[in-house]
Amino acid sequence: MTSADLLVIAEVASLLRISKSLSYRLCTDGTIPSARVAGVASRRGRLVVRRQDVDAYIDRLFAEPGPRGKRPVRLDVDAIHARVRRRLASPTSGRGSASGT
Repeated sequence: MTSADLLVIAEVASLLRISKSLSYRLCTDGTIPSARVAGVASRRGRLVVRRQDVDAYIDRLFAEPGPRGKRPVRLDVDAIHARVRRRLASPTSGRGSASGT
């Protein structure tokens, strides 16, 4: 394992696109395994996380059913943008049409 495989809380937050406080909470409550490296940033040490543990957490998010028993949906952003562009380009897009109703 190299130092590039270890992430600090700010890097975990950036990778998951969540706040630092939420990433800290996920690491301290054991949802994402972490460890403290003594004498680095403060008396208590700096919290570090292995990159593979963050990847495993992401995999678990998409493998486990959600709160309503459904798996999260992965969105195809390009398809959504194409659909919106087609709707905006069509002259009879429903809303804002000049039908006078």
